[in-house]
Amino acid sequence: MPRPSLYTTMVKPHLPLISKWARTMNERQIAEKLGIDKTTLTKYKDKHPELVEAIINGKQDLESDMYSELILSATNRFVEETNNSESMDKTGALTITKTTYKKFVKADIGAIIVVLKQISKANGTEFNNYATDELKQKLAELKIKQQNADKDSW
Repeated sequence: MPRPSLYTTMVKPHLPLISKWARTMNERQIAEKLGIDKTTLTKYKDKHPELVEAIINGKQDLESDMYSELILSATNRFVEETNNSESMDKTGALTITKTTYKKFVKADIGAIIVVLKQISKANGTEFNNYATDELKQKLAELKIKQQNADKDSW
């Protein structure tokens, strides 16, 4: 009976972990975790589609989670927060009071712009950041004024 391959013993049993690792690690780091060289990992990717799939799935999961967080950051919302406070009563007994309240979180303008750009890109349209366009126009006008001022000073 042939000896099992290094892939079968060192990599294949860890495919679910590899998918998790791919969320935060590059391929060199994944190879180190597996105890193999990066070039060996690359060779295995060429021969074993399930390895490539595990890495892709991990990166896609990360991208999906990040996009969800970005959309959340781009919206006004209320979040529930809990505060625990400790106090002693007259008998010396410790009392813990748990207070839950809702806090308003304002949408992040930068996140809104990124989300709008992504939506525009997905729809095949171009998102215009009007504020940026106005600033660029004012900058161009100032440069022209400065050039004219420089000419006048000669």
